[in-house]
Amino acid sequence: MKVYIEYKLFILLSFLCIYFSSSASPYIVRSLQNPKCRTNNCSEVAFTHLVKDESTGNLYIGATNSLYKVSPNLTIDVSNETGPKEDNPECFYPQDRSCTNKRLEPSYVKVLVIDPKNSTLIHCTSLFQGSCEKRMLSNLTVTFTTSKPIVANNRTATTVAFIAPGPSESLPRPDAFYVGVSWTRTGLGAARALVPAVSSRRLTDFEFVYKGISVNSFKKIDDLNKETFPVRYIYGFSSEGFSYMATVQKKDAKSDNYISKLIRVCQNDSKFYSYAELELRCSHNGAVYNLLKVAHIGKPSQKLAEVINIPRSEEVLFAMFMIGSNPQFDPQRQESVMCIYKMRDIRRIFTKNIKSCFEGIGNTGPDYLAQPTNCKQSALKENIDDDYCGLYDINTPIDGPDLVEANGAMTLNSTATSLVVTITNKYTVAFVGTDKGHIHKVAIESDRQAYPYEDVTIEQGRAIQKDKYFDADQSNLYVLTDNKLHKMIVQNCSQYTSCATCRGAKDPYCGWCSLENKCSLARDCNNYSEDLRWLGYSGKSCSKVQQVYPDKIQKDNKLSKTTTLTLNISNLPSYTGVYKCSFDGLMTPATRKPGTNVITCDTPSPNEIKPFPTGSDHIVMKLSVIMMDREFVSTNFTIFDCEIHSQDSGDGNGAGVGVISLVSRPYVFLPVFGLWRAIVQGLWQ
Repeated sequence: MKVYIEYKLFILLSFLCIYFSSSASPYIVRSLQNPKCRTNNCSEVAFTHLVKDESTGNLYIGATNSLYKVSPNLTIDVSNETGPKEDNPECFYPQDRSCTNKRLEPSYVKVLVIDPKNSTLIHCTSLFQGSCEKRMLSNLTVTFTTSKPIVANNRTATTVAFIAPGPSESLPRPDAFYVGVSWTRTGLGAARALVPAVSSRRLTDFEFVYKGISVNSFKKIDDLNKETFPVRYIYGFSSEGFSYMATVQKKDAKSDNYISKLIRVCQNDSKFYSYAELELRCSHNGAVYNLLKVAHIGKPSQKLAEVINIPRSEEVLFAMFMIGSNPQFDPQRQESVMCIYKMRDIRRIFTKNIKSCFEGIGNTGPDYLAQPTNCKQSALKENIDDDYCGLYDINTPIDGPDLVEANGAMTLNSTATSLVVTITNKYTVAFVGTDKGHIHKVAIESDRQAYPYEDVTIEQGRAIQKDKYFDADQSNLYVLTDNKLHKMIVQNCSQYTSCATCRGAKDPYCGWCSLENKCSLARDCNNYSEDLRWLGYSGKSCSKVQQVYPDKIQKDNKLSKTTTLTLNISNLPSYTGVYKCSFDGLMTPATRKPGTNVITCDTPSPNEIKPFPTGSDHIVMKLSVIMMDREFVSTNFTIFDCEIHSQDSGDGNGAGVGVISLVSRPYVFLPVFGLWRAIVQGLWQ
């Protein structure tokens, strides 16, 4: 019997260990294990890409050799094998029968993008010189495949792709597929020569939007520079009629120093006449953080927009940078810095550089695309503004001398691998993933001030992948590692049980719901928008009893009189219901003076007050203001009895030292009592 009980106890303890180890973070509400990753090393089957269908909430995971459709609750609905497949990078068209000497090659995902208008998933891999296909969102069935190379064809070369409006004379403009691709030597050079550095393509068949004899909807690196001028594509986005790609590349064709740049083309420019580049610089404490790691485009919250003096309708570019001499392998510091750029400033610098060239100042460029020429003065300069979309084959492309620069707003002592920014109530919050498996939650105060307020461990030691998405109501964040997809709740406000700890956490999601006495999201607090009903992490402080008058009373046992107290309370929210005062649970009615923060109530009658402790001449009670049948604020309140004090201090005839010094001389008693009370209050606090 003893052995049986010990066995049952062992099973129970084992279960508890498994349960608590699997629930290490209170923020992770659900996880999906990579079904092919059964060891600590998932490199050959790694989850690498994630995309979300906004209309259904379904998620699509791109993995090495696999593709998955996943429900919002993280169950796999459809899985598909995408590799390995027989391939030969030396063949111009590896899928042709004429291609021999094939071997099984892994399928590395390079692009995973949803085309919502056509309900398709664009899936591009390293196979077959970097090919793309379209799949049905419902069941991942392939509906279209192109044999032409479009993306990078090896594991490490970067590709950025996104859908944005394309060129057209009619409105609305049809969407186009914008692609930025690192040059690779993998396989046959002739086939890779077909892949431009930056292009806009039709969504119907992935062909170029425009292809002419001398001008096209793409840009290629000059043949002389392809081998010596690596470009890493970090992020692509659309903003106010332009498509942008953020890159890390050499300062120029002859330099060994790397910088970060923005590439831009007007979306209504089918011939890429508007193609331009400028340096994106991030400085902090006198150092230039030259390597862009991750970025996010988004609109600011109400508070951030007010601080940086832009309308909420305008966009902001958030980015994380590091210092290094090699964009891929050699960070000189582990420190990452956040820099924040107003898109209006970026547009202004682009316009300034373009206009300068049309005034005949400087040279065209950049030199890695083509040999620069002298900028030509043109009357067109009068027509160049922030909406310039390229007019003729003149002064193109442009790599102007002026750059856009920002100072670091926040630092992390780790390598940033992902970034997503959102708005909660009137605040801006960033979630920064790191190479060590952590998510740092960051409150953004301005373009020069942000601070991490919480560090959440997702999977220790496993890098957070670049793609992150919020669920439908932004309550949860989907976070990807090579090993798992996690659903992470964005806040845990209920862990804070007082106004001081709630606001002290400095979590923009959390605020003190004053009338309900809880820390919560604003939307979980009734009438939170009314004055002082919900106190966020910044702004007005917690409600507090500033003064009670009188601040102590003498217990009158003979007359059974009560005393009216006046309480002055800071930051008292509006409330038209019933007020009460509580003296250690003894309730008395209370009244609020209209238009003020003043509440009055009577003390309990002396016969209701509990007896004083033996040998004590006073009692300290908890005086609370009750609103909505909940304790709102409280303070200590003292009731004393001089008769008890004189009895304990005298000689039986009423002539003791205590009576002479404390009762018959009230001017002595009051300051001494006040000093004693101050000491007690100090200890209490």
